[in-house]
Amino acid sequence: MKNEITICFDQTCSLCGRGVQFLKAHLPPDNVQYIPQQDPVVRSVLGLRDEDPVTDIMVITHDDRVLSGADALRYLGDRIGWLRPLSLLSRVLGVRNAVDWGYRVMARNRHRLGCRLPRLSRPWWGATRPCLAALLVKPVVPA
Repeated sequence: MKNEITICFDQTCSLCGRGVQFLKAHLPPDNVQYIPQQDPVVRSVLGLRDEDPVTDIMVITHDDRVLSGADALRYLGDRIGWLRPLSLLSRVLGVRNAVDWGYRVMARNRHRLGCRLPRLSRPWWGATRPCLAALLVKPVVPA
């Protein structure tokens, strides 16, 4: 059975890792595959060269569309019931521009933001095959 959604993320980013944990908790596990963008096969499928940096979360849909950045988050938000209204709101002109800008700022600074998150005791992409929803991740306040 083909996965409905393949989520491609930055495996070096702890903020992205928290986003993956969030998605694993809220999306049906049999319909989603999580694979790091650093995987050579994924890079080939996405048309990325080895020297291209990982800049955005990417989602490959069941009909082989590739969505990235805020559009990928909107797509994922549509599949999580309680986030659907926010996902719809993020499509309204003006709000869309603000969400797109916010995503770009978070993506550009994700490694700096992610370093404030506690390290995970085990790899967060799972034992088999493994950026993202920073707005969906509960912020960690240093003690």
